[in-house]
Amino acid sequence: MPLHEGHATISKTQYAVSVPKKRFKKAVDRNRIKRLLRESIRHHKSILSKDPPIILMIIYVGKEELSHKIIDASIKKLLLKLHETASSQP
Repeated sequence: MPLHEGHATISKTQYAVSVPKKRFKKAVDRNRIKRLLRESIRHHKSILSKDPPIILMIIYVGKEELSHKIIDASIKKLLLKLHETASSQP
């Protein structure tokens, strides 16, 4: 969601990731998924570099741990869609 006038200003895109304890009981599993998500976002953050700053929250809702390749492709697809949305707004 792009920030509008009157809101606190940020200079760059910010994001947070969450993995529910209900689906992944072991902290090791939750931390691994969060690490993969953060790494994928870091790898593809150049997609959003020219867009206005946004705040992004990613919640992993899958029931099993996906491979790095699948997570990376999904994050790239998400960021490209966000880029298209941000580019089309005035």
